Amino acid sequence: MGECIDIRARWQEKSLKEALGAIDGLYARAEGIVEEYELLMEDDPLFANRRLLEYIRKARDVNPEPAYETMAGGPNQDWIAPLFNTLGTVYPYLEHQTRKEGLGLVLGYLDGLRYDYSQNHMELIHEPWLFSDIIINRWLYWPGFEREARLLAENRTWNGFQRHMSTAKSQFLLTFAVMKPKHSSLEVRTAFYKEFPDLVDRTMDGVAAIMNDEAFHEEEERGITYEEALLPHLNKNDPLLHEAIRAKIKEAKWITLAR
Repeated sequence: MGECIDIRARWQEKSLKEALGAIDGLYARAEGIVEEYELLMEDDPLFANRRLLEYIRKARDVNPEPAYETMAGGPNQDWIAPLFNTLGTVYPYLEHQTRKEGLGLVLGYLDGLRYDYSQNHMELIHEPWLFSDIIINRWLYWPGFEREARLLAENRTWNGFQRHMSTAKSQFLLTFAVMKPKHSSLEVRTAFYKEFPDLVDRTMDGVAAIMNDEAFHEEEERGITYEEALLPHLNKNDPLLHEAIRAKIKEAKWITLAR
């Protein structure tokens, strides 16, 4: 009896190792596709922008079993979101029309998923401009920032926060949370702004886009002024950033696509 149990246990261990090895192999193939796309993006951003869906298909085809996506509920965001982040590295520097084309391709892909799977992808997107452009066109894909808020609550000092900062999945969502005194300490905010000025600046662009969209719709739906609608959202952010965020709203760098 004992030998039978031992054999079964060894067989289960062997099966688990084989399964994990197969998964590692799939992730390695997906990483190779992302690296190929990164090289293409470095060489010719405009051409790479237009080929985004082609590389998404390549990443989805990494798994040889087509039924996998159906059983899992959707594509593996770990294989797709890095392609979005590759686009994100050049997204703020592209011409308006090129950004619009890239945004349309991203939305076209996300619109083909269940909304919660689209949210899973959004949790991994770093670039504030790309993230906020997606959200103001598809509010349903907002993933929340509970994980980032919890990370800040557990690490109130800059040294402590620095040690765990790399566990955040999205640079935008992390910065979005840092900018809110409800979740971050003054020490963390001050050091973060100094350490990552460009990221904070682009996140303010993203916050401006999201807040403006919220205020615009509330103005229409509730019959209040734009300023009355805007102020509660603005007040959730660090008062030191209010003037800069208002300036970002006036600059209106976001892209809204026709539905």
